Amino acid sequence: MIAGKSVTTTTTKDDGWGDMITVTETSRVGLSKNLPSPTETWTASKPYIVEPLAKRGELDQGILRFAWLSLKLVAQGYAIALIIGTPIGFLLGLSKRFTLAFDPIIQILRPVSPLAWLPLGMVMFMGLRINDDAGRVVFGTSDAAALFTIAVCAMWPTVLNTAVGVRAVPQDYLNVAKVLKLSRSKTLFKIL
Repeated sequence: MIAGKSVTTTTTKDDGWGDMITVTETSRVGLSKNLPSPTETWTASKPYIVEPLAKRGELDQGILRFAWLSLKLVAQGYAIALIIGTPIGFLLGLSKRFTLAFDPIIQILRPVSPLAWLPLGMVMFMGLRINDDAGRVVFGTSDAAALFTIAVCAMWPTVLNTAVGVRAVPQDYLNVAKVLKLSRSKTLFKIL
């Protein structure tokens, strides 16, 4: 009872459709100037979806082309992380002195968020541009910063897993290598 009158309410299952319709209609009518209507959104995104491999300009390309460029940067960054991280992991796994010297630094840098590395990469590689024959930038500051960020973030698991793997090699295997007088390179490639 509210103010002496009987009020009946009905409850319905709220599945979110009402909110979506309200937002859609509000944006279509134009009550929200910052929210485009679904028609405007589709019109703007249609060329990227319908023609996913089209290249209309340097920054006006299809969605699959942008996805390919991103995956290429991820692969290159991971390759850099492997090239740098694997030898460091071997050194951490084989040398107690190296572990005592550098493990604290690694443990401090390892939990740093990838978002924190990106600005550092942008500052480090500011102004870097590699142009093609036509003078267009083919590799710039943002690409270098992305590679740096991906490499740094992928390096820590590589370093730590390599070090743990090297430490997990049974001592008997290393003793056999000494008995057989294997060189360091053969021990590295055959045993470790």
